[in-house]
Amino acid sequence: MKILDRLKKIDVELQKKIEFYNKSISRLKPYEGRPIEVHEFEEVNKILADIQRTFEEVYPLYQYIIDRHQFAQESVEKYVKFRDNIIKNGAQEEAKPE
Repeated sequence: MKILDRLKKIDVELQKKIEFYNKSISRLKPYEGRPIEVHEFEEVNKILADIQRTFEEVYPLYQYIIDRHQFAQESVEKYVKFRDNIIKNGAQEEAKPE
């Protein structure tokens, strides 16, 4: 499987996690700006646990993206310079099949 295909699968999974995370945050709205009643503790704690668990699942991916961002940016810039230099020196781009 190509890397891009794997990344697309990861992106779909990440989007689902982010959607669940955002819905969980929205579920806290009714409790904002007021004291939480004793009978609401269980529900609020469940929502907070969902938020924490979801963030724990996506955090390593976010950290990986942050760590690799500079590397990826520099790699692309170096490749573009390389490609531009060889084209400038007479290389021709290969025709793409239709």
